[in-house]
Amino acid sequence: MVTGALLILVLAGLWMLRSPAPGSSAVLPSGVRIKVEGVTFGTRHLFSTDSKLKRALRSVLPARLKDWWPAGYTSEGRTDETNALVYLSAFDPIKRAYVSPNWDHFQVLDKHGCAWPVQSWAGSQSDPGFSVSTICLPAFPRRDPGFKLRAVILGGDAVEMVVPNPVKSPFPKWTPEPLPASRTIDNATFELRDLQGHWPADRLNSFDPTYRVLQDGVDVTPQWRAVTEFRDATGNVSERLCPYEPVWKVEAKFFRTAQATFAAEKVWRIPGIRMPENGHAVMFNQTHQVANRSVHLIGLLAAGSFKFSNNVILAMSPWQSGMSPASSSSTRSVNSGPPITTLEFVSRDPAVLLSITSLRSPDQLLVRYRDQSGRGGQGEFRSGVADQYLFSLPNLRNVTSLDLELILQEPIPVEFSVAPPRPTERVAVPADK
Repeated sequence: MVTGALLILVLAGLWMLRSPAPGSSAVLPSGVRIKVEGVTFGTRHLFSTDSKLKRALRSVLPARLKDWWPAGYTSEGRTDETNALVYLSAFDPIKRAYVSPNWDHFQVLDKHGCAWPVQSWAGSQSDPGFSVSTICLPAFPRRDPGFKLRAVILGGDAVEMVVPNPVKSPFPKWTPEPLPASRTIDNATFELRDLQGHWPADRLNSFDPTYRVLQDGVDVTPQWRAVTEFRDATGNVSERLCPYEPVWKVEAKFFRTAQATFAAEKVWRIPGIRMPENGHAVMFNQTHQVANRSVHLIGLLAAGSFKFSNNVILAMSPWQSGMSPASSSSTRSVNSGPPITTLEFVSRDPAVLLSITSLRSPDQLLVRYRDQSGRGGQGEFRSGVADQYLFSLPNLRNVTSLDLELILQEPIPVEFSVAPPRPTERVAVPADK
């Protein structure tokens, strides 16, 4: 009896060894308490409301004792990139139960008051008696002990909580170079001439680099476009970073535009396509090898509203005044059958739908077109899912026929190290306030 009572006391003490909540909590006007239950960092993510000690002890306990000492909530996952995952719980004291809030959006706020946008989060993962929402942060303030997470419910109610920083210093020290800075690759010189910052009232900063490209001493900037991301010494990569970092790396990938010339083997030309009427489509079943890749042309769509499922049109209707341009795509599996890909598209411009396997980025594909009068342009990427890509063709009016060119290209990566632009006035906001 003494041994049994002692064992119960030991187990009761160990039950208290659950992982402490590392972050703060806040209460919505509805009374629901939002709490930071934990944060993980890396590409493999293991989150549990139990401590490491409890998990280790449960692994060696006999099965009959595990029933007396149940495990807490645990989730495992992976991310393609090195990200932080923040786990939020929501407890309703009136219902005396955990609930799943209808989140509208999230923002990270650093100590300078700059806002870092959050692009993705997962719906609540439920467990009997507990649920948690997972927020993915590819970029966040990494130099301070913690940062603010602003969580907004659909309808406008919001709370702010402190999240502990899962990244530890020291970080490397970089040296900036003066602008303009240039890099020469083959016969092309790529110049970063300037980097401008914009500081709107909502504190969602934005940054615009200015480039120039020279080939054999001739300015050919209109023949190139750059896709730019910024990297800081703490490991963040994003279109928006903290301007109070001492140095950024400007990472640009240069692609050719519709004004450039291309080798014949990189171009698939489809001439004389009849332009369909408003709300209709011309469907193709053509595949061509372009730059050693298989490109499948699915269809040319006129202005209107369309719904596709696995390349089959389910519905289409003409474009009408008052319609709002939109696009959405999804893929799902039913039992053990092949995946079902659904695409919906509403636009006042014509569009091209095609399929390419193993394309790293839609920026690699250039859609170039010219109408019967010789007016031309470049397609704009609208949506993509399961190797399918939709490009709109802007500025086409009164078109009867179209020459279409599909061009595949590899980017030229160029990197510069610069001191980021800083706002003239910005009030520091401590993370613990």
